[in-house]
Amino acid sequence: MNATGGRPHAGWFPGLLTAGLAAALGVAINVATDLKTDWWAWLCVVALTVASGILATAITARTSNTPSTSRSGTPALVNTHSSGGRHNTTTTTVHGGVHFNPKAIPLVITVSVVVLVAAGGGLWASGYFGKPAQQDASFPAAGSAPNPITAAVHAVAPLCGYPWVTAKRPDQIHLPVPGQIIAYGNWSDWAEVSDGATSPPGLVQLTIQGRDNAPVTLTDIRVRVLNRRAPLHGTSLTRECGDQGAIRWLEVDLDRDPVRAVAKDQFDAMPEDTPAWERKPIKFPYTVSITNPETFMIQAETEDCDCDWVADVFWSAQGKTGVLPVTNSGKPFRTTSTKNAQSCSILDTELACSN
Repeated sequence: MNATGGRPHAGWFPGLLTAGLAAALGVAINVATDLKTDWWAWLCVVALTVASGILATAITARTSNTPSTSRSGTPALVNTHSSGGRHNTTTTTVHGGVHFNPKAIPLVITVSVVVLVAAGGGLWASGYFGKPAQQDASFPAAGSAPNPITAAVHAVAPLCGYPWVTAKRPDQIHLPVPGQIIAYGNWSDWAEVSDGATSPPGLVQLTIQGRDNAPVTLTDIRVRVLNRRAPLHGTSLTRECGDQGAIRWLEVDLDRDPVRAVAKDQFDAMPEDTPAWERKPIKFPYTVSITNPETFMIQAETEDCDCDWVADVFWSAQGKTGVLPVTNSGKPFRTTSTKNAQSCSILDTELACSN
């Protein structure tokens, strides 16, 4: 019991509160430093600093006019004066100490709880609002400015010239290929093998144009791989066909991280009468408008993976820059290596397969 008859306050309580606020303040400062300009995190630092100040104020040094005992536990010095038979007693503290003010306990607890909850909420909000939301793999993040361009996308999967991998075994594939699909379709139109994925080269044709007559400069096209899996097992199908038409080509190696793009000449694949300007490889920048589109062919190749990927078209117009994300109708494009699939050629009504 103390001099006033009350219970001694536990010394660990103010220390625990002080340590807790100091730890929370340290964490908040580290997070705010990592996020740099995120104002939610810095608001937490300010709030915790204020709370630490309130706690420090509540733990006061009472060195005068406070009844106390000395540090040795002996009573404080008492001076007694006599005047006309009346005794006046004055108590003076000999050794002052730092004591927790019991009346401040509810205030400290309330402020600490409120500030800690606010800090936790602020740090959560910082992670939720201060960073770009995690995008679904099939939807890459677009640029901040409204896109002044559009892209017509065609995942090319012709029945001839390029392989197609299906999970089916050769004896599960029924021939012949319907004549209408041979004439007008591609591998994905043929129900027998529509479960498959394009294999190298995975071809995607982009026709990009402006939304109006204002010129837009295309500064780059970059490919990003979203997922890499082991190459697809099954059957790799091919058919012979005639010459290819003229187009601008961009070859990308999906096995590189980041993906490496190489502008590719297609002289051998072009007819002799192809205009010289169409024989040139891709070389940015290009300028497009609603009346002046550009067509590009991305040839995605891989030897080691079954890859999901998307393309980003970078543009600049009227002092603004942005990115147009290009997907396969909201899903990533898919290209797989053929190394885990048996290679077969379609010969009318039968397959010629390698061992």
